[in-house]
Amino acid sequence: MRNTGILILLLCFRIIEVYAQHAPIGLMRPLDDNHALAADSTDWKFHRAIKELSLVKNEPGVLLSFGGEIREQIRYYNHVNFGDVRTGTNDRDFYLQQRYMLHGDLQMKRFLRLFVQLNSCHATGKNTISPQVDRDDLSIMLAFADLRFNIPFPLQLRLGRQEFLFGQDRILGLRDGPTVRQTFDGARMTIGLKNITGDLFMVQPVSYAFGVLDNAPRTKEYVLASYWSVPLLEKCSLDLYYFNAQFRNSTYANDTANENRHSLGIRFSKSSGSFTGDAEFTYQVGQFGHQDIRAWHLTALFGYRWQGLAGKPKLSVREAVYSGDREQADGLMNTFRPVSTKSPIHDIITVGSANIILFSPEAELVLSHKLTFTFRYLSFWRYSVNDGIYTNDIRKMTRDTDESGKKLGKDISRGIVAEMMYIPNKHITVWIYSGILCARDYINNTGSGKDMGAFSLRASYKF
Repeated sequence: MRNTGILILLLCFRIIEVYAQHAPIGLMRPLDDNHALAADSTDWKFHRAIKELSLVKNEPGVLLSFGGEIREQIRYYNHVNFGDVRTGTNDRDFYLQQRYMLHGDLQMKRFLRLFVQLNSCHATGKNTISPQVDRDDLSIMLAFADLRFNIPFPLQLRLGRQEFLFGQDRILGLRDGPTVRQTFDGARMTIGLKNITGDLFMVQPVSYAFGVLDNAPRTKEYVLASYWSVPLLEKCSLDLYYFNAQFRNSTYANDTANENRHSLGIRFSKSSGSFTGDAEFTYQVGQFGHQDIRAWHLTALFGYRWQGLAGKPKLSVREAVYSGDREQADGLMNTFRPVSTKSPIHDIITVGSANIILFSPEAELVLSHKLTFTFRYLSFWRYSVNDGIYTNDIRKMTRDTDESGKKLGKDISRGIVAEMMYIPNKHITVWIYSGILCARDYINNTGSGKDMGAFSLRASYKF
């Protein structure tokens, strides 16, 4: 039955492929340009018919749009987590992840907007299933109202359930790799001052359960933030931000306590032309139980594309350092923690943005305007031997710290990943990757020490 469903889905993708040759629809559906989608004469009639439906006769300012997404992903791991799994669990994992989303967008004369998105996520055949990332039978993923003003500058107030994506997803992002994405309940105000854009918001993270319409905000957890983007010369931009995250029952080493973490950050980016670059630094202070927080993060990504050569080859290098705890008994917590992000290394492995040094060169080749091939080398270490490595949300340590007289090593893993991205039109994206991560000293000394192989095929259809 599962194979039949996949074949039917791929057949639908092939039928739709001949239509809509424009850029793909983005990850965040509230950002869709419904007017452009409705006016695209090259698109299939169904795609255009569900955009900008007039609800009031002779009143063009009241419009209703519909859309959705089907995402199917096959994953296979040989020696998942380097062979370290619970007793009685197979370290080979082959499973199917499914995500279905449907949304409605009501625009009322540019002053009021109502947006609702439903979400149904499933993981079939996976050895261990978590409600936070793998399964959510049916939920209200997004539900917000936008109020727009011009007093005298543009201002938008968003109230309700929403999601965020800032910069390169290093401090707060969608967490799109797992089946279930992270959303928040609260208020967000967006200000436009000439070319400067600012966001101010106070929200609560949503906690997920397996059932139907049973998700709720995490009790007494809050995120208060201010994020500003300033354009610079030659298509460069500067971002400045402040985040205050209050979490309950965070666990570091053997300590579990509430934390109140303040993050101050700066990001510089250049995203067009032959040379691209992105560098970001964040410094954190606050309290973890009775300990003071002093943590930081530094990431840089630089690349150059030869536009005039066949295949437009691009070489890039990514480096990152996320601080870890220096001494467990010094009264300071040095472990970095983002608000909510994806793995800083790759979708292949769920290692959080804490106590990590990463070095990753990559080569990209554009085989056609629809097909791109990427080859990556991954190498990462622990920053501090007095700290371990963590899950993506940095709520749980997954491997131990060094103890007195017990040297576990810093080198975690090295490996390669080959990726193929196929985007035939704006509705369909197919992503295939295969890779292997070799166990190094730290993995060998804290577990089975097996090399981990992975394969993934992801296909999504957006309408």
